[in-house]
Parts: sequence; C-alpha cells; structure tokens
Amino acid sequence: MLKEKNVPIVIQNDNVQAIVPLGILTNGKSFTFKLDRRKDIDSAKSPVYNFTIVVDGKSIHQFSVPITLNFDVDLSKVKEPKNLKVFYYNENTKEWDLVPGAVFNNGKVTVNTPHFSTFTVFEVSGNSQHVQTASAPSTEYGLPDTGTSIYNYLLAGILLVIIGATLLVYRRKMS
Repeated sequence: MLKEKNVPIVIQNDNVQAIVPLGILTNGKSFTFKLDRRKDIDSAKSPVYNFTIVVDGKSIHQFSVPITLNFDVDLSKVKEPKNLKVFYYNENTKEWDLVPGAVFNNGKVTVNTPHFSTFTVFEVSGNSQHVQTASAPSTEYGLPDTGTSIYNYLLAGILLVIIGATLLVYRRKMS
C-alpha cells in the first residue's frame, strides 16, 4: 500500500537522515537498513557514516532510484557554508570522492545518491572532486576514553577490608 502511494522510508538519528524510496525494494522481500557510525575525521564537518541496505541477506549498494541523505553539520567548524560538499569513501582509490549536487540549508547538507557506502561532509573550496585524509574511515567508533582508575582503587580498598576482617576473625579464634 505504501509502495503504491510512493511513500518513502525515513531513517534518522541525531546526525543524519536517509530517505529511501520504496521503489528500490523488491516486493515480498525482507530488508534491513544499517547505519554505522565511523570514527570522526578531524577535517570533516559532520560525523562519518556507512550506509547499507541488506535484502534477503545480500548487501545492496547500487540503486536505480536515488536516495536522499541529510547530514547535520557542526557550524562551529564551518568557515563558508557554500563550500560544504558531501563525499563518499572510494575503497579503490583510498580517497573521498565528491557526490555532486549537495545543498546547504538550515544547518544541514542534503544530497541525492544512487549508491551506499561511507559518507561525510567536507568544506572544500573550488571544484575539487577528491579529498585525501591521513587514514581510511575507521570502524572503531566508540565513546571517548573518559574513565578514571577510581573503580580500581575502590576494588583494592574492598579487598583490603575483606582481608583485614578475615585476619581479625582468624586471630580472635586462635586466642
């Protein structure tokens, strides 16, 4: 019913939104949409995400109908909003390649793409078609290492109390 009315599926989180037309999905087939955050890149103006659609266990990366991606941009990192462009990571060349047609509006960069891979937003002046970074997008995204060793000290203290209590009970029984 939704497919006949041409209603798209909208998948989003706090940083990115994907608008997927139902026309790319095969009737009666189950599908999964994967949105994986990658480790941030210093020069990128948005988080880095890898997009994948899995239909009946097979990853689909090319589509006959374009999918719309909307990226939230960290405006504190942006000098000139008109230079914001969306790039995807090309595994063959190990470079970020331009996805043409990006538009900036109200803190978001929107682009249509006929394929899925790893995407982010860079601020690039001129007609640059590629961006090189120091490393490939890493899957090791996680929370920042802000933990302290207080729990180790707490555990050591508890163990010392248990050992002390055990020795006290043992000495009282012996005397």
